[in-house]
Amino acid sequence: LSIRCQCRLLHVPRSMVYYQLSGESAENLQLMEKIDRLHLDDPSAGSRRMYKYLRRSTGKKIGRERVRRL
Repeated sequence: LSIRCQCRLLHVPRSMVYYQLSGESAENLQLMEKIDRLHLDDPSAGSRRMYKYLRRSTGKKIGRERVRRL
């Protein structure tokens, strides 16, 4: 069977067959390491406190939603 027929039978869009996940960026991996360390030091810290800490420690503009997502 062709991919087109297989997708039609399974009710899956063909775009899903060819979709490839992109990995996390190096910057996001560094932020996730810092978030993990901060969480180990203070498990009660939420995304707002982590956001403030990361903005102060890195000096970069980092959004709170990004911190929450990571």
